[in-house]
Amino acid sequence: MPASMGEDPIGPWLSEDRAEEDVTSRSLIPEDAEAEAEICTKQPLVVAGLDTACRVLETDGVTVDPEVEDGQRVDAGELLAEAHGPAHPLLARERTALNVLAHLSGIATRTAEIVDRVDETDAECEVLATRKTTPGLREREHEAVRLGGGRPHRDNLAGSVLVKENHLAFVSVDEAVEAARSNAGDQTVIVEAETADEARAVARASADGVLLDNVDPEGLGDLVELLKRLEPSLTVEASGGITLGTVADHAPHVDRVSLGSLTHSAPAADVTMLVEPV
Repeated sequence: MPASMGEDPIGPWLSEDRAEEDVTSRSLIPEDAEAEAEICTKQPLVVAGLDTACRVLETDGVTVDPEVEDGQRVDAGELLAEAHGPAHPLLARERTALNVLAHLSGIATRTAEIVDRVDETDAECEVLATRKTTPGLREREHEAVRLGGGRPHRDNLAGSVLVKENHLAFVSVDEAVEAARSNAGDQTVIVEAETADEARAVARASADGVLLDNVDPEGLGDLVELLKRLEPSLTVEASGGITLGTVADHAPHVDRVSLGSLTHSAPAADVTMLVEPV
């Protein structure tokens, strides 16, 4: 993971699970017991979060040797990492390590599936994630999206101007674009539109981009063609309700698609850690 990812969350994660008070392991297993462990995947996936998962395990004499790298595509049954050391910390930290690995690999894998589906259409369309992320995990979740071949729409509220429905309760589209140009420096200005009329208003206002929210893919090509005639430099993005099953209907018509589900609903990857005494 990039070194810029804020404070190290591993301590709080382990405190939450009270890893130092693993009553089961302490009751059943001698304190000086040694063990080895294999972390494997039960499904094809794009690896993400392995570096962080290894750091969760590396303590009190435990060493971890990764066999693959974040961003790598692997097959079901493949060995991801091996660990060796005292049994107690291995067992106490197992679930936290697997939770991180499963969650982030799930995001990377679903992103890669969406990117692959878009590529099958031969569309020059980017796949974007949104800010619908787990509090405290955004940078890691967005990095998982990048590992899967996508990128964030924006990392945070300072990343660009995105005028949404609730902003337009206060100002018109024209007023919003003009104010953003005046007050936000050289930030990209994107305006959300829920209807064709709203989208045309965004194009006429010379925004940098329009985000078509929950627009039916039927007739989308004609609408985008019209918008590009009104403002040739306009970036057109489709969002809202797009899934693995429907992204191919949108991608050929737009410059990019954004899916909140990449981070808030990606299925966790099926990974496991098997521990054996030595």
